[in-house]
Amino acid sequence: MVSSTFIVLCSYFIVSFLSLGAILSAGLGNIWWVSKTSFETYGLWKDCFYNITQKCIVRSDILKFRVNPGTDPIIVCLVMSFIFMLISTTISLIITFCCEKKYNLQKSAMQLNAILLLISVICSVDGMIYSEYQLRHLLIVNDRGWSFFAAWAGTILQVSAFLLMLFKICFHLRMSVRVSNRGTFF
Repeated sequence: MVSSTFIVLCSYFIVSFLSLGAILSAGLGNIWWVSKTSFETYGLWKDCFYNITQKCIVRSDILKFRVNPGTDPIIVCLVMSFIFMLISTTISLIITFCCEKKYNLQKSAMQLNAILLLISVICSVDGMIYSEYQLRHLLIVNDRGWSFFAAWAGTILQVSAFLLMLFKICFHLRMSVRVSNRGTFF
């Protein structure tokens, strides 16, 4: 029989990797907004126009914050979110496979991961709320593109990973109580 701790751990890693993939594809994809009237796509760092041939214009002022409201805050939030999620997942992998019997080290690493995941979730939610409210003028003549939905999927997966990490901490605390009481339950 598979333990609930193992199920939560596997679920956490699956959700973490899916979240990293969704955030990465949302940041690299340039189809955040799609024109309703013509064949045009607008992204965070590149805009493409499809007439007879495809012509794409890459922004030369990325991360210079010259346009207000612009897409630079979304880029910064997604990059920070990705970095914190990657660090958290890496720490979880290392702790899971290298320090299996060191309960205090695992507890400290899981608490650090919960903090990193919380920062990652805050960055991702902040970027998505910014894109929804500060750039809502783009939705008058445009629809949301797949990159936009991938970013929201990554954000929801990050929230799920954070909740799974909290469950993992609770299971770990329950496990350490069992070990300290030599297998007896309260």
